[in-house]
Amino acid sequence: MGMQEMEAHLGKLEGAYVQVADRLNSIDLRLDSIDRRFENIDRRFENIDRRFESLDRRLESLDRRFESLDRRFEGIDRQFHALRGLMDQRFMWTLGLGASAWLTTILAVVLHR
Repeated sequence: MGMQEMEAHLGKLEGAYVQVADRLNSIDLRLDSIDRRFENIDRRFENIDRRFESLDRRLESLDRRFESLDRRFEGIDRQFHALRGLMDQRFMWTLGLGASAWLTTILAVVLHR
């Protein structure tokens, strides 16, 4: 093998190395692009996670408010039932007094004759 043949082979090898280097650089650029895209996706998921956490806190706050309202309504219900019982009792007394007054009047009229 002569010197020219070796230089030709070396030239081919250098060309092949340049092509390999170019392809590897292209692959590196593509991988960097993919990495940036994944970083953007990760940031978006982090934002979504923060939004869900905020939503969870809001829902927990609403749950506490509803629990407070439930306790208030339970208190109002107890007061209403107590007042209703008192009203029923007073109505029965009024009805009893009215009936006894009516009965007394009827007896007075009937026995007075």
